[in-house]
Formats: sequence, structure tokens, C-alpha cells
Amino acid sequence: MYRPRDVAMGDFWFLEGPDALHMYYLEFEQPPHDDHPEVGMGHAISTDGIHWAEQERVIGRGEPGSWDDAAIYTGSAIERDGRYLMLYTGLTRADRCQRIGLLTSGDLHHWERFEGNPVLEPDPRWYETLADVDPDTWVAWRDPYLMWREDEQSCYAWITATRRGDLPREERGCVGLARSRDMVRWDALPPAAEPGLYRDMEVPQVLEVGGHWYLLFSTRLWRYTERARARKPSRWCREGTHYMVSHHPLGAWEAPVVDVVAGAMSDPLYAARAQRIGGDLLLYAWGPTRRELAPPLKLEAAPDGSLRALYWAGLDGCARESLCEPGFESLRGEWQQAREVLLAAAHGPAAVAGCGREALHLSFAAELVPGTSSRAGIGISDGDDVIAGVIDASRQEAALVRMRTGEVLAFVPWDVTPVQRTALRLIADGEVLQLFIDDEFAVAAFAEGRGVGAVRLVVEEGTAEFRNTQAHELRL
Repeated sequence: MYRPRDVAMGDFWFLEGPDALHMYYLEFEQPPHDDHPEVGMGHAISTDGIHWAEQERVIGRGEPGSWDDAAIYTGSAIERDGRYLMLYTGLTRADRCQRIGLLTSGDLHHWERFEGNPVLEPDPRWYETLADVDPDTWVAWRDPYLMWREDEQSCYAWITATRRGDLPREERGCVGLARSRDMVRWDALPPAAEPGLYRDMEVPQVLEVGGHWYLLFSTRLWRYTERARARKPSRWCREGTHYMVSHHPLGAWEAPVVDVVAGAMSDPLYAARAQRIGGDLLLYAWGPTRRELAPPLKLEAAPDGSLRALYWAGLDGCARESLCEPGFESLRGEWQQAREVLLAAAHGPAAVAGCGREALHLSFAAELVPGTSSRAGIGISDGDDVIAGVIDASRQEAALVRMRTGEVLAFVPWDVTPVQRTALRLIADGEVLQLFIDDEFAVAAFAEGRGVGAVRLVVEEGTAEFRNTQAHELRL
């Protein structure tokens, strides 16, 4: 949905301004010239949460010898009395400790470094410091998330950190906490959350949804501890956005057994941030694989307190001409038209039906009734191939696959009930595809090199029926 002109985009954060929603993000040099590709902080604005206009760079690396001369990492910003204040992470070439500094602005476009930076460093009372690690180990103290508490007239910062202690290091990943009244002088506090489940809890965010408070963070499978793997069903050991739940923004936080939202077995949507657009709470992320902003998901809390990522109907406003008129024609396999239902059977090669109009960005939806042993779904042509989002009744999974080669771009375990009507939706945003099942986010994949294509109905195995097909080009 958004990619800067000359760099790749990394972690990002939002701040509501009087004129627009402002997004600040890490700029990744392409190609990188050294081990630190995060060369600066970019800026874009939007009035609808979908279409973004690139602005001038906020800052680049600091001068040689400064505390942020190696790389710029993730930050967060707030507004106080007409002034804008931002904490961001910096890295120096002098050592391997992450630190946090302050930027100030009067207009959200021009930001100045505070002369006394850095303003926040790990406190040895609770957090790992350079004195605790060998010369080749990074000290985690990054990704601050800011929230002003009016009742205390104080700002809190939640920080990706490592708890000091005797446990194995992979069990000491935590979300640190600090408090300030002026954004300059900070008091470090004990960790806000230390579940002992993940080596790193990156890009934290605290928000309230439906009467519960949630601590969002991102992590990878290689950062799971053995304890995390042992307490979860294997199908829920996933990469991406995780969460903890509390009755108060300052905790105590509890990790549900299933603590993943919009996760993936590999190459997830990553570094997710929640942001309200109109009356909807949206979940933005970069990925999978690419460093660009992906189409947002709607974030919703279920009655039991669990979080779900859903299709956001706001994308419907980007729909343009229909791509499935005058109708679907059989391209391969057995297809029958029964009133408004298309029936298909695949014996050997997959059965494919399609329309001829092509688009790069599109939304494609259909209702599917899979057979007892079918693998069927909706897709888009890609040259001589078809990239399809399928549900598999025998494997009990949802996947995005290249049909000609059988390459699975991404998959996720999913409960598929044969002979039950299921609503599928495929969003193609250039090279990134997102599959939704009954409007719940299922899986996403990066289809490198994908160009314009036409919509397809596919049955790889068994039988299936399709109805209520709708496809439209999207202007993203």
C-alpha cells in the first residue's frame, strides 16, 4: 500500500495530527553499504489510512562519534500542549548497546534532536547492560511505545528489553517500563511484562479494546523458548503479532495460551501497530518478506478476550471496475453451470475457470462449498501459472500456492469443514496476497515478480461448488 521512493520501509509508528494521520518509519538503505541498513527516519501522511503521501525525511544517522551514528531504530510520539515529542532508538558504532533519545517538533514535519540525548539507557537494577554481556552480544533497549496518563501527569514508555538475572538469556526477554513527567528525565521501573516465553518482545504497544487492555508485541519462532513451545498447541506456534491481556494498562499482564493474531508459520506480517481510522481499529504491518506497508486488517476483540484480525470493509471504497464480467469460462477440467452455482471436478490436472480482465491490485470474493476431500479456492493468473488461495479439507489447512509448480508460498493450519459453505476473499496488493476465510485473516504471502493477472476459480483435488463471485480492481 505504501513504499518510499528510494528506500525500503521498516518498523513504523503513528501520530494523529490536526491535518492528517502521520506515519514515521525506519528507512532501510537499498542495497545496504554496511551491517546497519537503518539509515534514517521517513515520514508519510494520510487522510484515510489507505493512501499515503511521502514527506521529507525526519532525521538520518547522527554525526560520527555520536550515540546514534550507526543506525536509527523504532520510536513513538505523543502530543503535549501543542508540542510534539518523540522517543526513538539509536545505535552507536562505539559499542553494542541500544539507547533511546528525544526529538521535538512544533509542526510534525520538522524535528530537532535534544542536546542531552540519549535520555534513556538500561538500568542495571532490572535490565541487562553492557557489563552483563560479552562483546559480541547486543544489549536490548529499543522500540519505545509512549502513553501519556493524565491522572498522573506522566508519560510511560514500554521498551523491548532483557531482564537481568540468572535464568537462561532466551527466557529473560521482557517489555521494560519507564516513567517521566517532562520526557527528558526518566525513572526506570521493573519490567511491565516478563512471561519467560520469548527471547525478544519487539515493537510493544498498549491499547484498550472492549474493556480489556492488550500489550501487543512481535516475535519470531526462533525467539520462542522451550517453555513457549511446550505450553502451546503446535499449530499456534507462529511468527508475528502476539499479545498479553490485563485489566489495567500497567499490568499485571497474562499471556493466553493462544496469544497470536494474524500470525504465520513463516514470513509473517510483522511489527504490527494498531491505529483507529474512523470507528474502526486497524492493524497495520509490513511484510510478508517485503519491507512495505501491507493493507490493514480490522482488529477486534472477541467476547472471551481473544483478538482477531478481520477483513476491513474500508478497502471496499477503493473498488473500481468489475473483473468477473461477463462471467467465468472453463479453462481446464470439468465445469457445470447450475443456475447461479458453478460446479467443478478435478480428476488429475486441476480444474480452472476464469475471466479475462486483468489488474495488479484487486479484491476477489466467492462462496465455496468444498467436497469431502477437495483442495479448492480462488486465485489470480500469473503468466502461465495461477497463484491461488486454497482451503484443504484433507490437510486441514489454508495456503497460498503456485499451482503449476506446487510451490506453497505460505500456509497455516485451519479447520476446514467439508460440504459447508465458506466465504473466501483474496486481496492482491501487487506482489503481496492476503487470504481471508469467512472474513477472518488466514494467511499472506509475497509472490515475487507477480504482475497483472485475471481472477480464477480452482479445484486442485476432488469437487467443489462456487457462487456469488465478485472481483474488482482496487485503487490503492
